[in-house]
Amino acid sequence: MTMVVTAALAVAALPAGAKVLSAQTGLPPGQSGFVSVAGLTSGTGSPHLYDQLANFTTFRWKPAGFGQPGATETVRPGLTVTRDAYGVPSVTASSEHDMWLGAGYAVAQDRLFQLNVFRRATQGTLSALIGKARLDDDRIVRRDFYTPAELDRMYAALPASLQDRFAAYRDGINLWVAHVQANPQDLPAEFVATAEPLPTWTTRDSVAIGVYLARTIATNADPESLELSNLRGVQLGGATALQALVPLRTARAQTTIPAREGGFPSQPGRTRGQERAAARRSIRFAKTLPFPDAAGAGALGTP
Repeated sequence: MTMVVTAALAVAALPAGAKVLSAQTGLPPGQSGFVSVAGLTSGTGSPHLYDQLANFTTFRWKPAGFGQPGATETVRPGLTVTRDAYGVPSVTASSEHDMWLGAGYAVAQDRLFQLNVFRRATQGTLSALIGKARLDDDRIVRRDFYTPAELDRMYAALPASLQDRFAAYRDGINLWVAHVQANPQDLPAEFVATAEPLPTWTTRDSVAIGVYLARTIATNADPESLELSNLRGVQLGGATALQALVPLRTARAQTTIPAREGGFPSQPGRTRGQERAAARRSIRFAKTLPFPDAAGAGALGTP
């Protein structure tokens, strides 16, 4: 989901000085695929289910800057959510806490059932909802991921300001859950179709999803993952293969910030020589690992 979020206190702390001339986005159809129980029975769903299809197929853009006109909902004093003509929410708040609360509220409006699916995935119970095709995923989560107590310790170790963001986001989700409980017509139809109960969101749920996404997006968390494929390539082709698969630097890369505005490296202070040295160490280490053939890949598991 695309979301625009602003807070009065954050405006003066922007990290980059580049002037924004315009902001545009192009998304595939389904920015909000929400279909309520009422929509299911009436044959209609979200008006935004397909309204970006024409833009997507003709390579047109839509405005994505701050202050887009639209229907505004006052969630509570000092906190509003405005949805533009495409249903993209813009959260405006007078405090950082309320900004994150509004973000959780707007995400839950569009993706409450998806949040529940991700929560099941982090608990290793997704197959109970979707079927036996997800049994392997559940097995990996239960075997290799963190326990609830470990997740709670991670959250407790965060600075108070970050804990407040998690708590505010949680409260925003639960605020929409309470709305749905009082207004059944806004219940996502998937909950009825699957007999799933409405969730009560916790900070642990958000922490667990963060860990889940960090591990599965990068590694795919399965025996035939991208990372294991890269390992095969490095063991067979060395530095040449690694450069072809995952180059340290992309020649003639096009950036969104003009060079005259300065650079914003992901690892400030790291030199190209240090990058090359680290790559050589990684390649040497990779060649000491057992070759991940079809039989051995499963034994390697996930990092």
